[in-house]
Amino acid sequence: VFIGQLLPIQWQAWIVPEQLASPFIALGRVQLSALERLAPFSGDTTLVTWLLAAYAGGVLVVSTPGIFASLRLRGIARHARRLDTPRWTDLIASAQRTVGLNRRVSVLVSRQAVVPMTWGIARPVILLPSGGLRWPAEHLHAVLLHEMHHIRQADALFATMARVMCALHWFNPAVWWAASRLRRVSELA
Repeated sequence: VFIGQLLPIQWQAWIVPEQLASPFIALGRVQLSALERLAPFSGDTTLVTWLLAAYAGGVLVVSTPGIFASLRLRGIARHARRLDTPRWTDLIASAQRTVGLNRRVSVLVSRQAVVPMTWGIARPVILLPSGGLRWPAEHLHAVLLHEMHHIRQADALFATMARVMCALHWFNPAVWWAASRLRRVSELA
């Protein structure tokens, strides 16, 4: 309502006089040509301005950590080493076949990674910690399967949508609860 009062549009309302109200209901259909235009809002907009500024500030505060995390992941990926030796190519292809994933997936390794992680919607990336190179083959296979399931289920897309919704509805605890449940369910799935 507050924002609508500031928009450059004309607000219109149909006025039904009391004399026409009973025939309107009794006859079922009466055409009215009386149209009353409401005067545009000309009051003080200070409250509206403060509310919009508070909302925009909330969106900015909630969005900033996600933006910085995304930039940090890109930086880590830029300096990470691609795993493209025949051993790794076979291991990755085996995991993709098992999951039924036909997309190209980049698998990287970095000293900056602490745990395995996946990101990317159009070009998915799996990042492994450098210590992961010493894991037993069956453990590596399980980790790759887990991360490829995230890619197949488009968890990165849903996580991004959840972050956007949390930013836009930062004041609504139900949105935060739903985003938390989504993260938990996608990890367990």
